[in-house]
Amino acid sequence: MQRQLELVNYVLKGYSRREMAEASGLKENTVASYMKRLYRKVKVHSRKELFMK
Repeated sequence: MQRQLELVNYVLKGYSRREMAEASGLKENTVASYMKRLYRKVKVHSRKELFMK
């Protein structure tokens, strides 16, 4: 959960997936996996929808 919140902060700052991976010390695929789970959890399908919530 804490990682997902960290990634939400990066989304709000406009970070790309690569930038999020570099900033958090994760691999890009791991970031993608966390984001996919986060989207499911908050019932959105894109960064734009996540940003709007």
